[in-house]
Amino acid sequence: MKLKLLLFNLFFSILSVSFSQENDESFEFNDNGKKLSIGISILDGFGVPVRYYLSPKHVFDIGPYYTGIVIQDANDNYTFSTGFILAGGFTYFGKKYIKETRKKTKIRANGIAMRGSFLFGDLQSFIPSFGWARETSRMNRPNRSFIFELGMQGIIPINDSFQPSYTAGIYLRCHWNFFL
Repeated sequence: MKLKLLLFNLFFSILSVSFSQENDESFEFNDNGKKLSIGISILDGFGVPVRYYLSPKHVFDIGPYYTGIVIQDANDNYTFSTGFILAGGFTYFGKKYIKETRKKTKIRANGIAMRGSFLFGDLQSFIPSFGWARETSRMNRPNRSFIFELGMQGIIPINDSFQPSYTAGIYLRCHWNFFL
């Protein structure tokens, strides 16, 4: 129980720090004008998300994923299974800011990601998730971006034959987007 409370506090501490970044108000962020991107996503399954930007702050995505699942039975035996996931979500990003290093200038935005995923197959489940997201693009390469997500997710079984050992956990997701 203490671990869950610690993780909960850590998660919301990251969120509060991420939205309090200093912004250079004198800099005009130039939106590249492109609304649609396709990408490659790893860690939370391997997938191909398609993202639609309503604005630089409001982003919808949907895509198919292939994932591996470790299952623990009542006798503490572990089995590995794979399955297909159809996932969709919405991300709200805050203000963009500049992060300068010796070699590159990056544009970053922190936000909140909310997702819903459906796992097909013998282990049919709905997987809601909520997390922190950071989108980074280089100043000299505005047609691509990298997004890192960290958050909490749950699992809600659809059929009674599958009962997970843990109904909540942490998820990591990395994806690279290429604007069309």
